[in-house]
Amino acid sequence: MNKKDYEAADRLVAEAIKQYPNHVLAHYLRGQAALAQSRWDAAVAAFTRVTELYPGSIAGFKSLGIASEELGRTDDAARAYETRAQAEPDR
Repeated sequence: MNKKDYEAADRLVAEAIKQYPNHVLAHYLRGQAALAQSRWDAAVAAFTRVTELYPGSIAGFKSLGIASEELGRTDDAARAYETRAQAEPDR
C-alpha cells in the first residue's frame, strides 16, 4: 500500500467486506490501512474482527495490541500480546 492509497484501499476493502463479511484478509488489510493512518479505533475494530474470525492469527493479535496501546488501553494491549505469545510460544 502506498501512503497516498490508504483511503482508496480502505474503500476497496469495505466493498470486499460487504460481499464477503467473513474474509479474514479483507479485515486485516482494513486494519493495516487504519494503522498506517493512525486511525486507532478503526484499527482495533478491524483487528478484533480478524481475531474473532481467526483466533490463531498471530499478526492479528500483534496489530490489535499495537492499536490498543496507541489508544492507551494497556490492559487490552497486554491481553492481545499475551494471546499472541501463547499462539507462538517459541518466540
